[in-house]
Amino acid sequence: MSDQRPGRRDRRTRGALVAVVGLLAVGLGTWATADAPSVVPDRTAAAASPVPRASVVCPDPGERGLVSAAILPLTTSTDGAGGTLRIGGPTAAATAASGDGVLDLDGAELGTTLPVVTTQPATGDLAATVSSPRPRAGAGPCVVAGSRAWFTGLGAEVDHAASLELVNPESGPAVVRMRVLGPEGPVETVDLREVSVPPGERVRIDLAEAAPAIGEMALEVRTSRGRVAAFVTDRVGILGTGRPATDLVPSQGTPRRRVVLGGLPRRADSHVLVVANPTEFETLGTVEIQGPDGTFVPEDPGELRVPPGGTVSLDLTDAVGRTGAAVRVRTDAPVTAVVRSRVGADLSYAGPVRSAGPASGAVLPAGSEATLQLSSDREARTVVVEPYGAGGRPLATGEVEVPPAAMLAVPLPPRTRMVVVRDGGTGVRGAVVLRGEAGIATLPLRPGAARGRAPVVVPVLR
Repeated sequence: MSDQRPGRRDRRTRGALVAVVGLLAVGLGTWATADAPSVVPDRTAAAASPVPRASVVCPDPGERGLVSAAILPLTTSTDGAGGTLRIGGPTAAATAASGDGVLDLDGAELGTTLPVVTTQPATGDLAATVSSPRPRAGAGPCVVAGSRAWFTGLGAEVDHAASLELVNPESGPAVVRMRVLGPEGPVETVDLREVSVPPGERVRIDLAEAAPAIGEMALEVRTSRGRVAAFVTDRVGILGTGRPATDLVPSQGTPRRRVVLGGLPRRADSHVLVVANPTEFETLGTVEIQGPDGTFVPEDPGELRVPPGGTVSLDLTDAVGRTGAAVRVRTDAPVTAVVRSRVGADLSYAGPVRSAGPASGAVLPAGSEATLQLSSDREARTVVVEPYGAGGRPLATGEVEVPPAAMLAVPLPPRTRMVVVRDGGTGVRGAVVLRGEAGIATLPLRPGAARGRAPVVVPVLR
């Protein structure tokens, strides 16, 4: 008779089977990964690559306006750019090869078609500008449809009123929610809490009717569904001119603690800085003027104080003087900002400008005297300025040195329709100031293709 206890043989058998299965699993794993790389990539690593841009959306140019689009030679060259550049839809469009320079389309030719600029294949160098020479000069960059934008320095009263344009280029509906800030804090906006924008259509809102308020205002536009392109046109009455001045208000993506505003025109009659504080606490900060002779903090207004959920305006006319300049706002909480300048009977808005990076540029409307304004953060920087004509032909390329912590004005050739700034690095920012018989306008330089982080795919052993 065996002295083994009941169940002992079963346990030994199961142990042997587990050992055999383990050896087989190790062998199969070794065979399955024989061709795999010896070093497994870091799961947290990400590859940065240029993000292609298939389309940008422009504000309604009106019958007297013009849409100008091009493939800027930022990450590509005009000679090597291929594909098709198109403005508008298939029934009312202007089409050209993307290497042919600037493509122009009158607003009257668009009809009811949305002013959407597309390229095939997509490229990160797509840029477009909408301009209007009458009754006053105006120009603004076309933008990528997104989910959030801030506009600062607009009005919602009789002699200072703004209108909002929401464009939905997508195939599905978009739902937009808005927040308005005024000098006394948030403004009640019952009609703006939820606005629907049908696919392929635009919605216009008069802010003086939807959110009447006195003083300088700021507007946040964000979507809870879909994507839209938002544009604000500001109208300010100027005594003695007989007709109010209008211009597009530049947008700011997100509030920041450090905002650089570029493109203040020279010989301006006034400069007004407007700062908005979307937080729940008062924010303190400083204002710096960056001119041809360097950067300084003006004695007046001194310390910047912005109430919670409110706005404040500062007169910088005497501090800036008659030269061109850039303005830096530094605060202890994220803010939005803009500078509104007046030259005669026309207005110009200087909005946030981003670091130029390896290359940045802009598409310019025809018929204006253009001056490129470059500012440096701290160190002197040598950059290459490349102006191009309407056909994409280089005009007069040259190197310029941007002084440390100062602003440099570079006149562009009369026939310039595109301008590219190279080797700007992270310390150079810029804008183009347009001046003509109809008035003035400011266009920021757009950096080259944004770089997105893509996840790394790694093998997983099962």
